[in-house]
Amino acid sequence: MKEKIEKILQAAGVSYELIPLPKDIAMDIDVHMKFHGKNLQQAMPNMVFKTEKGLVVAQRRGDSVIDSKKLRKLLGVQRLSLASREDLETFGLKPGIVPPMSFDVPFYMDKKVLENEEIYTGSGDVRFALRINPQDLVKLNKAVVGDFTYIKKIVNGND
Repeated sequence: MKEKIEKILQAAGVSYELIPLPKDIAMDIDVHMKFHGKNLQQAMPNMVFKTEKGLVVAQRRGDSVIDSKKLRKLLGVQRLSLASREDLETFGLKPGIVPPMSFDVPFYMDKKVLENEEIYTGSGDVRFALRINPQDLVKLNKAVVGDFTYIKKIVNGND
């Protein structure tokens, strides 16, 4: 998957960096962003959802939470649930390492992601993170930009 993404990015001529990760790094956004020395605002999880119209990818900032009512309205669907492991496997994907591109489903990016000039996201390979300008992902994915998240409230230093 990483090689496929690299080819797409090179062909598009966009600036990016694949960042090697430690072998033992936890599959946790907080841990990854501490490794990069960045805050959660610059993280971008790629979440695959199942709807009655098929699968979609919702991209959000790491410090935000998806508002399912807003996302259902944007998608024009009634049902919205996280895709199953089996759903992901149809695209050669694994939970927790969904890349931000390279598979044929509609992409939706929350507008808060675009407040960053660069974001850190998965590459489809647990050994590498991807640093990229989110505007480039919008163009490459022909993503729909919408307002479907809210910022997590921190209470006493905890989520």
